[in-house]
Amino acid sequence: MAEALAASHRTSAFRADVQYLRGLAILLVLAHHARVPLVPGGFLGVDIFFVISGYLMARIIDRELSEGRFTLRGFYARRVRRLFPAAYATLLGTALAAPLFLDLGELRAFAGQLAGSFGFVANIVLWRQSDYFSSAAELKPLLHMWSLAVEEQYYLLLPALFMATGRWRALATATMVAASLAICVWAVAHAPSAGFYLTPARAWELGIGSLTGIAVQRGWIASQRMGAARTVAVLLLVAVPLFSTEAGHPGYAAILACAATALLMVPGWAPGQTATRLLTPLGWIGDRSYSLYLVHWPLYAFTYNLYVIAIPLALSVALLVPTFLLGALQFAQVEQRFRRMRLGVPAIAFFLSSAFIASTATYALTTKASPVDRPARAVGLAPQCGAGVPALADPACRSAPNPTTLIWGDSFAMHVVPGAQATLSGGVLQATKTYCGPFLDLAPIGAALYPHRWGRDCNAFNRAVLEQLDREPQVEIVLLSSSLLQYLPGTGESFQLLQAEGGGDRTLAPSENLLIAALKRTVGELRRRGKRVIFVGPPPATGTDLARCAARRAERKPTLGGSPDCAFSIDAFRAARAIPIAFLHRAARELRLPILWLDTPVCANRLCRPERGGVILYFDSSHLSQRGSIETAHAQDWGRRVPLLAR
Repeated sequence: MAEALAASHRTSAFRADVQYLRGLAILLVLAHHARVPLVPGGFLGVDIFFVISGYLMARIIDRELSEGRFTLRGFYARRVRRLFPAAYATLLGTALAAPLFLDLGELRAFAGQLAGSFGFVANIVLWRQSDYFSSAAELKPLLHMWSLAVEEQYYLLLPALFMATGRWRALATATMVAASLAICVWAVAHAPSAGFYLTPARAWELGIGSLTGIAVQRGWIASQRMGAARTVAVLLLVAVPLFSTEAGHPGYAAILACAATALLMVPGWAPGQTATRLLTPLGWIGDRSYSLYLVHWPLYAFTYNLYVIAIPLALSVALLVPTFLLGALQFAQVEQRFRRMRLGVPAIAFFLSSAFIASTATYALTTKASPVDRPARAVGLAPQCGAGVPALADPACRSAPNPTTLIWGDSFAMHVVPGAQATLSGGVLQATKTYCGPFLDLAPIGAALYPHRWGRDCNAFNRAVLEQLDREPQVEIVLLSSSLLQYLPGTGESFQLLQAEGGGDRTLAPSENLLIAALKRTVGELRRRGKRVIFVGPPPATGTDLARCAARRAERKPTLGGSPDCAFSIDAFRAARAIPIAFLHRAARELRLPILWLDTPVCANRLCRPERGGVILYFDSSHLSQRGSIETAHAQDWGRRVPLLAR
């Protein structure tokens, strides 16, 4: 991708169509990150860049190997001159700005991202940082460096592959593409984060470009206009991003985008004068695409950090103005100025020393003590206890040999565990799976990390919990909990529901009636087994990132959105969460299900605060922190109330 982004005047003159593709690709990426309406699949711009980059690199290596003049030193020297100056300028500028905009929690994550970006292994760092409880992706200023890391890692593989396979390099590349695509298909279903970030699952996109480059270089594909085919390819690149979502990406949409791009990379199209005039602005953008890509995301990430609520759409779109100004400036003053620099000892020493100094200085800043107790995530008894079925037999997921209380649900059940463990006698057994509520035969699907296969696993997990209960006769009380938002219509979540029935399943739209029926099945099965049940409601929240708001205020970081002291009224909570609150009231009436509301100690005198006595009660915008869960349980006297309420 980096090579596809990094433009040169020679390429611009020789292959204007490639510059137009670069321009289209970066506009798609910018539109996606600016949340421009009607372009939900703008992320496909990265896939387009991957194909262009694979094509360019394969042609260079194949030609120079055939002519007997290829050297690894020369190849990598050109890559360093082309890519490093602009990338390092962006990294250094971002590192200087980060302490001003990031709270200590984000700054600690940023230190790892920075070190990984300097070494072009940011994709591995981000993959390790990405889980349900990590900070939102939009808060990471170097999130976009993952794609450059994928490409640099591909550059390490491709020359070695070509040199080792000789005249069979096309077959070797095709084999690599097939293997990578198979890995990608598996990863999208079983390990979505790895499928998104890691090179083995992404190499097929660059490989498609490389195969096309070899075919063109060797004359297997003659330069030709292919008017109709090119028209279809252009229409695909314009239309597919308008109808694609991130669910299951990279998937069919990525395959279509990559195939269309590969077709357009075949030389032979020459625009007429009218087309050239119309496409000139796109070519100008394509020339600057590398710098535009580098500078745009830190601007957005710093803005996301400033706001503890969703940033206004108008501001998101307006950020495109400084993006183009900074991108054009970096292109002129860094890319163009240093692209022919001598790559001697002084230059290498500068790159290495700047990486070391920036990473070390940033890391040193993360050791500063926070004025408040930083919230720890409440995963329950152990991190592995949110893994679903395997955790049911894990001794770490029970606080006593024969626990008398079962806690069942998604991450909102996980944050109940510390408080229950601290206040309930008899011990607790944890049965939790992220985003999988305790609703028999009904699972949410559709987001990028929760495909159809995940929904089947969720339904299987909930059935396995009942089977586990049959082996736990000492359990007397079951605490159920869930966000509910992923199951109900009108909450802003983009999920469908997978209902298991008759040995199969079917996909349905979110429905309150479906959810009440599933909860009725759960409660009925529990009571049939002689268990008493209580549902723990979600804590007060309005959509503001309460933990980050409290931390930023305490650390005196500039903060936008929310109230000056991060407080909100109980009425604001009831309005923001009206749909799940109404559902729980209905469940209480129709199922005679007791609800334990978590309004204290957060709320008093109709005003809710995320911090109490120097302790931040929340981990994010809606989950209680480890300390917050314990504080809440003691304040509400769960040891006495839960046995009295459970029915």
